Amino acid sequence: MGRLLDALVALDNAARVGARVLGTTSGVGQQLQQAAAIVRRELAPRALAEEATHPFDPKTDLKRILAAASAAGLEWPDMVEALNTFHQQNLGA
Repeated sequence: MGRLLDALVALDNAARVGARVLGTTSGVGQQLQQAAAIVRRELAPRALAEEATHPFDPKTDLKRILAAASAAGLEWPDMVEALNTFHQQNLGA
C-alpha cells in the first residue's frame, strides 16, 4: 500500500481514538473527526494517483486500493469523487 494511503489510515485511526477520548459528541471530538474527513477528501485523489502509478494486476490493485481507502475511513461517495477527480486530471475526460 502506498505511503499516502498508509498516512490516511494512520490519520483516521488517530482521529477515531482521539474522538473517543475527547467524546465523539463533544465539540472538540466532532471537530477532530471533521478535520480528518476534510484531509481524507483532499488527499484521496493523490493517494489513488500514487497507487495507480504502481499497477501490477488492475483488478487486484483496484480491490486493494478501494479496501485501503475504505480502511482509511473514506465512504463510497468520497471514493467515487476521488476516482472521478483522478480520471479527469489524468485522462482529461
